[in-house]
Amino acid sequence: MGLTSLESDLTSAITHNNIEAAEKIVVQLYNFTEEEQRTTITTVFLRAIPEAAVDSLKFLLDSGKVDRSRSDEITDRGCLHEAALSGRLDVLQLCISYGTF
Repeated sequence: MGLTSLESDLTSAITHNNIEAAEKIVVQLYNFTEEEQRTTITTVFLRAIPEAAVDSLKFLLDSGKVDRSRSDEITDRGCLHEAALSGRLDVLQLCISYGTF
């Protein structure tokens, strides 16, 4: 399975709070370079902020693969910006507790 397909599948699993499926996808990402893993998981994390359950976002943060200082390539917004714009106080608090910008 290609990286783009895995990113799409991981996004779906995270936004549907299917952590079991997300775990399996993250394991598949180990076939790619560390940089590809970090980029993919960080992208999914940032794009899922508006609608994903906190538990799903926490799962991604706990993977250790989220680049906490990176902003989204398209919107140029980081975790705090995305959470604030989405009205997600719960995610804002999560980001702060993980030292995420």
